[in-house]
Order: sequence, then structure tokens, then C-alpha cells
Amino acid sequence: MWRRHQPIANVEGENVLARALDLLGQPEASVPAYEAARAEFPTVQTPAIGRAAALLRTGQASDAVRVASAARRLPPDAPDPWATFAKADARFIKLWIAELRTLRQ
Repeated sequence: MWRRHQPIANVEGENVLARALDLLGQPEASVPAYEAARAEFPTVQTPAIGRAAALLRTGQASDAVRVASAARRLPPDAPDPWATFAKADARFIKLWIAELRTLRQ
């Protein structure tokens, strides 16, 4: 597994896992993954906000408010590896569009 080998891979792996669990309708299972991502980069907002949202979806509103309030106090300019990770495939977009256009003909 990715854990404990590379901090950036850890946070991205946990964020992807948490988001996938959320999309599968399992917010209670996503909370620990968001917590693990936040442990790698405690000042990053993405896993904190995701955790707050997942807590809210599980009916734990008071915990969600507490976590969201803590997330608001995080530095807004802290480096967030998720932003880079989410754009990773952007370098292929022009190639994919060109390929799709040839398939349309």
C-alpha cells in the first residue's frame, strides 16, 4: 500500500479513497481516510473539508461543525498537493481532444 512511504502519495491515496467511499454512499467509511490524509499534511484544507462534509452526511452535525470551524482556521495559502494531483491528466487533454475529433469523422 501507499501508506508510510511517501507523504504526498499518502495524502493523495487517502483523499482518493475517501472521495470514492463518499461517492459510493459510504461517508462513515470515508471519515477515517480523510483523517489519515489530514495526518500527513495537517495544514491542508481539502481533507479537513471532506471530513466535515462526510461527518455531516453521517448525521454527526456537531462534529461536522467543529471540524469545519477548525478547517476555516487553517492557513489559506498552505500548499495543497490535491490541487496538483487533480490536474495531473491536464497535460493529455489536447491530445485526447485531437484523438476524439479523428474518431468522430
